Order: sequence, then structure tokens, then C-alpha cells
Amino acid sequence: EYVLYVLQLGREAKRWAFSAGYAGESVTTKRTQFNFAPDRGLAGAILGKAQLNIDAKRTMHMEGAGRGNGVWLRSEYSEKWTPHWQGTVGFTLFRGEPTDFLGQYRRNSFFNLSLRYSF
Repeated sequence: EYVLYVLQLGREAKRWAFSAGYAGESVTTKRTQFNFAPDRGLAGAILGKAQLNIDAKRTMHMEGAGRGNGVWLRSEYSEKWTPHWQGTVGFTLFRGEPTDFLGQYRRNSFFNLSLRYSF
């Protein structure tokens, strides 16, 4: 049994929004030696996020987490062309040691491109 928690501070300044925090856990009872709980993967990580609203139609978004010997970084640029059409381009990077939760995904970095139509 365990408790997960996040301590976070945020700040907005003009077109920028920032937040930083810490994800932690407290183990109340250890039941098994080999315990797999993916929701505990970010426990012990420093978290950060920044967003820039360039104008009413364009935004940049960056976020990441680091813990032990692993890191996760994600960046995204989004642009709205009409009230219905929006395009987004982004990149997600995983790095670290195979023994770290985030590091296990070090070969899963990816680039994404999406086109969205809203009714």
C-alpha cells in the first residue's frame, strides 16, 4: 500500500505559464518483494512545464520529468488555422539507464504530427 502525492508551484506572466513540482510517494505497507505499479513510475521525479501563448492562434508547450537516471522531455507547437482546423507538431524524448523507470523507455522517443478538425 502506498500514497502518491505531487507538490507543485505555478506562475503566469503575460503570455507565459510555468509550473514546477515534485512527485513523491510514501509506502505504508510493503506486501511483496516484486511489485509492479506503473502509476508509481514518476515517484521521486522533479517535474516542470512551460507554455507560451504566442498569439490567439499559436502556442508552444514544453514539459518534462527527471528522476534518478532517467529523463522525459516533450515539446509541442500548435497552430489554429480556422475555427475548425488545427495542426500540431511535437517531439518526445526518453533517455536514461535501463534500471530507471523512465530509462526503460529510452528507445521509444518519437516525433508526432497531427491534423485536427473540430465540429
